[in-house]
Amino acid sequence: MEAPKTLKQLQCLNGRIAALNRFVSRSIDKCLPFFKVLRKKGSFEWTVECEQALEQLKNYLCSAPLLAKPLPGEKLHLYLAVSDSAISSALIKQEGCLMKWALELSGYDIQFGPRTALKGQAVADFIAELTPPSQSTESNLSWMIYVDGSSNERECGAGILLLAPGGERFEYALRFNFRTSNNKAEYETLLAGLRVAKGLGATHIKVFSDSQLIVNQIKEEYQTKDPRMENKKSTLTTYEVNQVPRSENSNADALAKLASAYETDLARSVPVEILDSPSILKPDVMEIDTPSPSWMDPILEFIKGNPPQDSKEQKRMARRAARFILRDGVLYRRGFSLPLLKCVTPEEGLYILREIHEGVCGNHSGARSLSAKVVRQGYYWPTVEHDAKQFVKTCDNCQRFASIIHQPPELLTPISAPWPFAQWGVDIIGPFPLGKGQTKFVVVAVDYFTKWAEAEALSHITKSRVTSFIWSNIICRFGIPNTIVTDNGKQFDNAKFKDFCRKLGISHLSLTQVGKDRSRLKA
Repeated sequence: MEAPKTLKQLQCLNGRIAALNRFVSRSIDKCLPFFKVLRKKGSFEWTVECEQALEQLKNYLCSAPLLAKPLPGEKLHLYLAVSDSAISSALIKQEGCLMKWALELSGYDIQFGPRTALKGQAVADFIAELTPPSQSTESNLSWMIYVDGSSNERECGAGILLLAPGGERFEYALRFNFRTSNNKAEYETLLAGLRVAKGLGATHIKVFSDSQLIVNQIKEEYQTKDPRMENKKSTLTTYEVNQVPRSENSNADALAKLASAYETDLARSVPVEILDSPSILKPDVMEIDTPSPSWMDPILEFIKGNPPQDSKEQKRMARRAARFILRDGVLYRRGFSLPLLKCVTPEEGLYILREIHEGVCGNHSGARSLSAKVVRQGYYWPTVEHDAKQFVKTCDNCQRFASIIHQPPELLTPISAPWPFAQWGVDIIGPFPLGKGQTKFVVVAVDYFTKWAEAEALSHITKSRVTSFIWSNIICRFGIPNTIVTDNGKQFDNAKFKDFCRKLGISHLSLTQVGKDRSRLKA
């Protein structure tokens, strides 16, 4: 390839280089002198820099491309392809059978075709690719309890630090009203910490203590000689108990010293529980302590799967128990527009009534208001309204200082319409100026209870038109009424209309002219 001598030949050279652009690395840098010559205006000038760039481009195109750098001493295979017009070669490193298969299949026209998506394949691939690997969350959901007991000549106490899986910290201190040794105080602290953790809903618990003796006794590495400590140890063998240095148990140690201090000055709010007896002592339950039957027992038995033997009683209990639900051993009643109401016994209800009626926020409200407040507070028992009425009657302050009602009682007033659409007043008004369809009269019906009005324009006020209006606008829409009140007009005071009302069981009342004016006033 000779150097270009004219501007036209240089443009042809740049066109060839552009065609080979994908095979030339950094072609712009190599051909930059050519572009500079094309930018100059005036005569064509081929510089030494352009000649050097052309020679470098020739050498680059004549040398074979290096796809991978071989290692020294590595065996390579030279493949030649010879035809009548060209010779090509490739230096290849053979690895396994894949290269052999690739060379053997290279002579065939093989193209890649993706597999057609099956039903749901796209969703399955998406879930498989984006689902994170499952990790065990048991360690992340474990509650950690740090405990420490303290005993001195005056007081005995314990400190508990609970760490929730979410990072929350709960500090707890106990003070014992019974004398105990330091080791027994450690056991009491462990038992109290487990009770608090279970009350907070913990399922996986890890306990840490700085007492080497207690931890090794629970792990049965040390022998327990005291039978009372052996009884306490038996309740802790199912939990994971670890020993930590005292430096890592400083929070629980500080709480234990705080609870066992004779003169305690708390700089922060720390709940302190007082145990009057060891945790392993069970209360003596006498037969006299058997709880008395309550109204909740039949419902609880039915919900637990113990229905009554009588079929009628079983159906009645099924209808009644449908309004109740059992959660965590507590019976609740479903409300229409309220949350679940906790069911209590009448004895517990009496305490609730007293707190709401005359407690800290009590205002000595009446019976109806008191029962409504009990329901709004989330409690229920069947006789809440009756008990509230009796409680208000027996309240000494309410009877002494309540306002006396001086208003005399009023006689009962009869109601003409006891329920909606039971009694209708029907009348005809007009004539009016002619309207569409030569209408000039209006038949109107008004319900006595809801004051709902129905009206229809008529061209002629005949018996059949009035009967048809009552049938289509009142009976077909609101049902058969109990009473229809009309005046003494010919359209109502006739045998056909009275027979129509009698067949449907409707009481027809006719008024005088004075009654007619009154019915118009109501309409």
